Amino acid sequence: MNLTPQFRMLLVLGVVVDALLQWGFWSLGNDWGQAQLSAFCIVALALCLPTRFFGFSRPMPWWWALVVGLSALVARAGVGEIYAQYWPNEELVRVLASSATLVAVFYAGVRSAPTVGGVTAESSGELILKCAPFLIASTIGLRLLYMPLLNLMSQEAYYWKYAENLDIGYLDHPPAVAVLIALGQAAFGMNEFGARSGAMCCWLLMVYFLSRLAFEWFDRRVALVTVLLLSLLPFHSAMGFFITPDAPLVAAWAGALFFLHRVFLRQRASAWYAVGLCIGIGMLSKYPMVLIGPPIVLFMLFDAQSRHWLLKPQPYAAALLAALVFSPVLFWNSANEWASFAFQGPRRFEALPEISTHLLLAFFLLLLTPVGAWFLTLLFSPPSIQERSSMKQLLPINRRLKLFVGLFTFAPISVFLYASFSQEIKVNWIGPALLAAIPLLALPLVPGARLLPTGQRAFVRLQKAWLVSLVACFLAISAALYYLAIGIPGVPYGKAMKKFLGWQELGATVLAREELIHNKTGVWPVVMGADSHYVGSQIGFYRAKLSRQRAKPLPEPSQGRSLFGANSLMYHFWTKPELNIGRTILMVSRTRGDLEDAIAAPFFGSLSEIEEVTLKIRGSNVGSYFLRVGKEYRLPSRDIR
Repeated sequence: MNLTPQFRMLLVLGVVVDALLQWGFWSLGNDWGQAQLSAFCIVALALCLPTRFFGFSRPMPWWWALVVGLSALVARAGVGEIYAQYWPNEELVRVLASSATLVAVFYAGVRSAPTVGGVTAESSGELILKCAPFLIASTIGLRLLYMPLLNLMSQEAYYWKYAENLDIGYLDHPPAVAVLIALGQAAFGMNEFGARSGAMCCWLLMVYFLSRLAFEWFDRRVALVTVLLLSLLPFHSAMGFFITPDAPLVAAWAGALFFLHRVFLRQRASAWYAVGLCIGIGMLSKYPMVLIGPPIVLFMLFDAQSRHWLLKPQPYAAALLAALVFSPVLFWNSANEWASFAFQGPRRFEALPEISTHLLLAFFLLLLTPVGAWFLTLLFSPPSIQERSSMKQLLPINRRLKLFVGLFTFAPISVFLYASFSQEIKVNWIGPALLAAIPLLALPLVPGARLLPTGQRAFVRLQKAWLVSLVACFLAISAALYYLAIGIPGVPYGKAMKKFLGWQELGATVLAREELIHNKTGVWPVVMGADSHYVGSQIGFYRAKLSRQRAKPLPEPSQGRSLFGANSLMYHFWTKPELNIGRTILMVSRTRGDLEDAIAAPFFGSLSEIEEVTLKIRGSNVGSYFLRVGKEYRLPSRDIR
């Protein structure tokens, strides 16, 4: 979209006007969130009216104005909040930087605005290609902006404890996530961005491999739309934000798919060694990487052109290389009574049987959106069903490619389908298995891609449905980031947000109690999370972060409820009760019952009363926690383990 000189001047003026409005609303007693939102409404209206009614050859669609407006608002708020947290005294710079961000994003969005009219297949595809660069850049930028603004999730804090106790193996997962967090903190410091930066690196690797795969299968346009899908689909987008073992897993899985394509569809023997390396790294990330093995064997059995690999040394050398890369975890397990394998294997089946097949279906719909799930299912459905839906005429795909995608998608999912008949399935389990299908999902979004004339009407409907889904995903991601990090005036958080909010405030509260105990007694207490592992991990991270920000020595690492002889996962390895005998323990819990006398009294000479601490953020109550001090820690004479 070409901008008139008058509108360019209006954009420059918008920076000044927005800064003045922000400052003015703030000076009237509004908080920064309200001031930013009020200023945004006025400036956005002033900028949108010219783009909608004059100054361009065609007006900007209303839905694109919504995308650009929300992107600009969320980006501006993110920049302002970063200045508020890290440079709180630079108020003028904060206002000017956030205003410049608002106008810059709006400018980029207007330049990328689709002006294609009509509902033909060609115009629908061109519209998606026109939108893709802005949407991709916006999602990457917003994730980078909001990484340091959102509290770590409890799982992320627990993996941070991994990094605090670096080892070659852990009870729950292999060590790759710990290494990523340690490297991120070495590069960016003790903060949320440092902890999460490895996730973005893994996401970029995943995008690189799958976009290369899409390019080699189809063309550059399909590769671009593949990146768009990876930027907006819920699970795959989240892999570039949250640091969990799934982040390095999806990077390794995508790499393995790319090199397996080189092996099977390009007949490159040397690629086997890269396959082995990727599988080994994936196994260092999360054990489900092993599920990529059966599809490899099945493809060699079912594909006549690939059977010769069964008699070649390269596949077996790749398997040996993968085992060699994975060997540190084997060594750790052998030294710890195979604890991790037992935890992730037989113990998972000790719980009462639970059917969760309905959850598996729901997760399939959620991770691909209903449109993507419908298209993928139809693509691999019997020919009779495809005939009735015009799908057979829509995408005539190479047989070997379809076999490759089908095996590497549905073989791992079939394992989880079987497991769903007896245990609960989690939403992230099937995410890596869907990677092979992403380039196929991108194919019909490209104008004229593999399109036969009889499929035009189905093609148009599919593109329009995809466009609605992707725009909805973008709006949902942007709104969620804004709500959690900035808040919406008049919309309280509520206790349902307890798992996402308040952890830094809890860490500050615990630090203050530690200092109070030290001032009264002259000794520093041991801090213990009284749940299985989440509270101890969160207060451990935020005590360390706040101490580093205040230029104080790092506090003693938090302990787990294994001090009480209870299960606390890896804290059982990190916490040594005998080393804490005689010390004062500051206990923290999400529930009062964890600190009652029936549980705590046998371990102490004396106990304080239970203190309830209610945390508030921007006036909203986000939950209560319970603190209790125990003096003269001891081990009961009777072993309660």
